[in-house]
Amino acid sequence: MKRSLLALLLCISAPLLSQAQTYTYTPKTNLPSVRYAFNSVTLNNKVYIFGGSDMIAVQNIAQVYDVATNAWFTLQPLPYAVTEAFAGEVNGKIYVVGGWNGSQGVNFVQEYDPIANAWTQKATMPTSRGLVSGAVIGNKIFITCGYPGQFNTLEVYDPATNSWSTNASAPYGMAQDLGGAALGSNMYVAGGANDSRTTLYDYTLQYNTTTNTWSTKAPLPEQRFAGCAVAYQGKIHYFGGFKTHNAQDVTNTHYIYDEATNAWSTGLPLPKRLSHVSATVIGNKIYIGGGMDSSGTLVNDYWEYGLVGDGGGDPPPTTGVANNPIKQAEMTVYPNPASNTIHVKLTKMATNARMSICNAVGAVLETKSVDKDVTIFNINALPAGMYIVRYNDNMQAGFITVSKM
Repeated sequence: MKRSLLALLLCISAPLLSQAQTYTYTPKTNLPSVRYAFNSVTLNNKVYIFGGSDMIAVQNIAQVYDVATNAWFTLQPLPYAVTEAFAGEVNGKIYVVGGWNGSQGVNFVQEYDPIANAWTQKATMPTSRGLVSGAVIGNKIFITCGYPGQFNTLEVYDPATNSWSTNASAPYGMAQDLGGAALGSNMYVAGGANDSRTTLYDYTLQYNTTTNTWSTKAPLPEQRFAGCAVAYQGKIHYFGGFKTHNAQDVTNTHYIYDEATNAWSTGLPLPKRLSHVSATVIGNKIYIGGGMDSSGTLVNDYWEYGLVGDGGGDPPPTTGVANNPIKQAEMTVYPNPASNTIHVKLTKMATNARMSICNAVGAVLETKSVDKDVTIFNINALPAGMYIVRYNDNMQAGFITVSKM
């Protein structure tokens, strides 16, 4: 009887365990433009992306993806166009470090303030380099690897003092491309290549920031270059990249490194074979996209990766026009573009209605209670740019964009 009961429990629990571990890629709104080797950073439940290349020129584009509205917005562009840089967030500011400008590696440190939507130049990195790898640990930015020169030097930027220091060099020098991530006080660098990209590496290197020492860990299952690594649910996830020096030999593989067991396993492959893809994490989800496919074509696909049915990291699905009862025709703004005031007209509304005007990254600038069909905002003091008008009541919600001249 006990054995029968145990068998029954196992039969019941097996599909539940299987379902609990089912991951998927959910398509989201595509990137506004195709490009590869850009950087992704998470801040305040939004994805910020910077730079990259469209294969014609290196870009200075800066954009933000609002998970709540599934929409992209354009920000103040980078002062210096870069691709294959490092980007990370420290104390509410985003730092884009180093990179390739199309002809050489650079040592720029470009600080972005999302509240002011403005850039500031900070102390330059001691070494000019592109194709870098890095991580943010303990409010400091750790940068290693790079091209040209197969750098192994490790340089550390402290935003609090706006200064650089040099720590222990990595055991191997290599060109990297978004292959770095952090778990706790450890930085990991996976994959890489020599300067000419004729030799690819399967290295997994760990840097311990507490002891200032490097160690070599279990190698990737295959040699990789131009994939991307992120820390997700306590493990390192490595997506895509080149399998050989042949630029057409692109993969969609997804490898997962477990620090506790020092072992790699296989995760759910990307929907497409991609190199130079970029990823970041918000809550229980990875947001990943862009890059170059196996035919050498740039893509603007964007996906959300996570457990099926797991909404733990998801924001409330109540603010996007496409997902709410309110329709574009029921909410209009005029004039648009505007210079002094905007009028927002609703054809229907309910009780407890509120309307806010926000900047391009979603920060609320002003909120009003709505008690009539037309609400007026004075935007005369606001700088030129794009703004978002959000509406919600007990029954519906939505948003609309407006341009300030």
